[in-house]
Amino acid sequence: MPPLDHDLRVLALERATAAPAPTNVLRDLLWRSLHLSGWRPGSAETAASPRGSSERALLERFVHGDAEAFESLVDSHGGTLLGLARRSLSAEGAEYVEDAVQEAFLALFSRTHEVIAAVPERNVLDFLLEATRLEVGKILRQRLHDEGPVDALLSALPAGEPQPLEQLLGGDGRERAELLLETCTALEQEVVLMMLGGRATAEIAAALELEADHVRVLERRARMKLAAALAERAS
Repeated sequence: MPPLDHDLRVLALERATAAPAPTNVLRDLLWRSLHLSGWRPGSAETAASPRGSSERALLERFVHGDAEAFESLVDSHGGTLLGLARRSLSAEGAEYVEDAVQEAFLALFSRTHEVIAAVPERNVLDFLLEATRLEVGKILRQRLHDEGPVDALLSALPAGEPQPLEQLLGGDGRERAELLLETCTALEQEVVLMMLGGRATAEIAAALELEADHVRVLERRARMKLAAALAERAS
């Protein structure tokens, strides 16, 4: 059986790819950011830039100021990344969706030479997916800090002890991934995956750049959400 983290990421990508979001707002944001960074379309070198539609060729053409290559890259992957970010941030973080994906593309554009030179050829979508995941994590961590002191978050948790994660996520195959994807935020998912992998609270806190008590809050919230979702399914 594939590990839960593999099933979760495959399922999230499938759902985002099946219903990509419009990219017009993202394209406008990126266009402005690129101009502020000094990139300009239609430079004198454009005519001599490599032709072709492979992702490596598109990146090379982008470096030389080819606006069509820029649009092709955004249109190819932007909708999928927006869908992933929207699901990961949930309704409360909807205003940050375009920001997260924009930062992922800007990371790609700032490292185009590294991606072009990679041997074997680097997968552009994989680069963007990882960059988007990192940006979503930053946003969710900031939102968690904005909620208030961590001791107040701990004291606000309802009394009672939900079932252990191993019991809550004891289904077969992709059922576990579906439950986790539909129920928990991206940061809660990361905590759950690490805990199921046997990592200690302090280790998880260091990996996610959080306090240990923040990890406890996220783990408790995840267990409560999973228990409530399972109870609703059963009823």
